[in-house]
Amino acid sequence: MPSKGSRKKVASVGDPETRAFIQSLPLVEWGAALEAARRLLVALETPAVSPDALERLQKVIRYHGEEHATLVIRTIIESEGNGLALIEPVISAVSRVMTRRPEWPEKGIAWIAAFDGISLLQIVETMRGLEIFREESLGTYLAVAIESRLAKLFTEAPAPETAPPPKVPMSQARIPAIMAKVALGRELAAIRDKTPNNRKFGELARARCDLEASEISELMRVARCYGDREEITSRLSWRSLVALSSSRLPDHVRRGLEKRILARASVSAESRRPERDDRPCTVKA
Repeated sequence: MPSKGSRKKVASVGDPETRAFIQSLPLVEWGAALEAARRLLVALETPAVSPDALERLQKVIRYHGEEHATLVIRTIIESEGNGLALIEPVISAVSRVMTRRPEWPEKGIAWIAAFDGISLLQIVETMRGLEIFREESLGTYLAVAIESRLAKLFTEAPAPETAPPPKVPMSQARIPAIMAKVALGRELAAIRDKTPNNRKFGELARARCDLEASEISELMRVARCYGDREEITSRLSWRSLVALSSSRLPDHVRRGLEKRILARASVSAESRRPERDDRPCTVKA
């Protein structure tokens, strides 16, 4: 049986003042994170940021610490062409990549320099212009695009100096946007595989993106055909990928076009047009 003194000590933990103090601790931590975010912005002499960007920095500090947040800010404002890119989706995306691939930020200056060729604001504006991403999901899909771009630099062996430079048939901002659409298509396809009921799937799909059923089908079809084939998706426009993955396109024609694409042949819009053929396509829509 506990002593009289121990009973008094246990009872004191439940007094109103102690309970109020314990309940206030999370608020104190969030307040400290907000003050730390403001100090960092002043110390690093950043341009003024919007309230949602400040709130994102507060969360980054709260969950990952000031050192992590400092490198996020420096990566953005010190990379070429991104001095004004300290906005919420970009902060969120850079932090996500740093968390997912912690070995990359350890490269120091090389990490920041890797962003010199990535126009972060342009990519965000391109994604917004597509009108298929919800504002709160921009950071997630931008992180996918950034990670894919940096993976080529940090994980692939450099090409020999004598090798010809790889052919990039579209702008740098266009490729990440297409990859983001493919990522969305893969996510929708995964939901579809787990949801045989059409009505339920429609509800889940609309919760992820505000698109027509035909557009959702196109996203899933392209993702199923070419989600793991960057050698194809990096060479074609989105319209060409939709046509190439069409269920009306015979398999033997599709395979032939893929070979020509990989051989860097010029595939005209006419040759990509689906031929009249009643044979079913094996692609899962």
